[in-house]
Formats: sequence, C-alpha cells, structure tokens
Amino acid sequence: MHPKSKTATRELTDRQFIRYSRQIMLSEVDEAGQINLLNAKVFVVGMGGLGQQLVQLLAAAGVGTVLFMDFDKVELSNLPRQLLYDAHDIGKYKVNAALSKLETAYPDSHFIAVNDYFDECFFNTGHGGNKLEVLLGAMPDLVFDCTDNFIARHKINDLCVHHSLVLISAAVANFNGQLFSYIPKPNIPKKSSSNPSVNKSAANFRDTENSAPACYHCLYPRDTQIEQSCSHTGVLGPAVATLAAMQAMMGLNVLLSNSPQGGVLHKFDAKKLSWSRYGLSQDPSCPVCASRIDDNRASLAV
Repeated sequence: MHPKSKTATRELTDRQFIRYSRQIMLSEVDEAGQINLLNAKVFVVGMGGLGQQLVQLLAAAGVGTVLFMDFDKVELSNLPRQLLYDAHDIGKYKVNAALSKLETAYPDSHFIAVNDYFDECFFNTGHGGNKLEVLLGAMPDLVFDCTDNFIARHKINDLCVHHSLVLISAAVANFNGQLFSYIPKPNIPKKSSSNPSVNKSAANFRDTENSAPACYHCLYPRDTQIEQSCSHTGVLGPAVATLAAMQAMMGLNVLLSNSPQGGVLHKFDAKKLSWSRYGLSQDPSCPVCASRIDDNRASLAV
C-alpha cells in the first residue's frame, strides 16, 4: 500500500484561520505552531477506547497526517466508551469504520488506516525503507501507544527507543489510568521528517536535565505480571476519555515544543478525581534503553 502523501502546508488558508482561530490565539500555538501541527505526522497503535478518541482530538487540533492501526472489529460492548463507532458499525473492522467518519469530519487531516496487528516487521527495512516510513513518507514525529496488553506495549517501546522516536503511552483499567512518555535525548539523531521545524522544536525539550530518559521497560520490565485489560477488569467511559484527552494534550505539547517532560509517570484515580506524578530515572541495567547506543543489537531485525 502506497497512500498519497499530504502536501506540506506553508501558510494557512482563510478557512483554516477561522477553523483553528481559538487555538491560534494562544501564544503557545499561534500561526507558526498551527502550521507545524498541519505538517506533523503521527502513528497511533490501537483504535479502541483510547485510540479512537485520541485520533479525533489530534485531527480536531489540525494534526496533518494520522496513521492508525488495529486488527479488531467493533462489538456492542465497545460502544459505551468508543464514541466514534455506532450500532451500524458492529461487525466492521474498526479502522474501516473509523476512516470514512474521520475523513468527513476533519478535512485538513490525511488519514491512513492499517488493518493489522502491530509487529516488529512494521519497522523492518525493505525495498524503499521500512513499512512505517513508506506509509507516512517519513518516520513519524510521534508514536501513541493505545494498546491494552504488555506484549504490544513492549514491542512498541523497543522500536521507539531503537529509532529515537517520541512515545506517549496510556492505559486505563477499572478506575485507574496512567500516562507515560519516552522522549529521546537531543544528541541522538532522529529520522528526518518532511517538517524540519517539528523535529527542531522536539529537540528543544528532550532531556532538559541532561539525564538519561527512562523507557517503558524501565517502568515495567517484561516479566511484570499485571492484568490491565478492561475486558477483564472493567472500565467506565469517562475514565478512558480523560486519559485519551491527556494523551492528546501531551502529544500536542510535544509538537508545539511546550516543554513536556519525558520519564514521568502520571497516574489518575477516577474515583477520587486525583492525579499523582512520579519522576522516573533510567534503569542502568535496562536491556532496551541503557544499551541503545549499540545499533547492531541482535534482538531487533531492522
């Protein structure tokens, strides 16, 4: 699949000025920031409770290219928290049900839907580059992990660390949610983007205290045994929406260079309506990020 790439935005149209006027009024956004958003490329893994709301929030803000992937179909039990879908979508693949609605609602965004499992091969280099780079036309400025299992989260984390990609991961189960970001160090080159201003701004906030950033494996080693799937523990829709909104806010801060901090775990208690914040340091024995300077790691076939 070789989808048509979105043409780079160099100036806003009159319609775009009106559409995004309330956020352009913010000094942290302004016209230049809005152009950055329209030129940004993001990759969203998972189109369930978190992913489908996250994609809408990003597109509503004017993020220009959104690649999203999922392998699942819409079920009746999804509808209380997956508001992009309705009863007519039951039995359809989520990415297909989402695509037409998103394209209608957000004409400034270019959407690429991938109906598949996430796997390491998605990053493997083949003819013309790895599959992700081929689909987007460049490596993404951001990766969002909206999956619901540890295996997928660790695969995504491994590859984001290996490719020096900013990762924002969220999870919700029961009345508890968490938000975590991995932000690479500025002295580690990032794959080039079609929007140099986004990559340049991203370098401004990475590792502001010159400490090694913690990755998801530092937080939850692979042998951690925690059941976090809402299909087993239950969840309320507003808790999911809260984490999706915070995930989107963190992502927009990254794209707008509004000094988000990596290596910080944010926890949400939906019963108490309270947030807790924990600063994390890199695990010096982490097999993923502590040894990432070795580009020839045999564990990643890239």
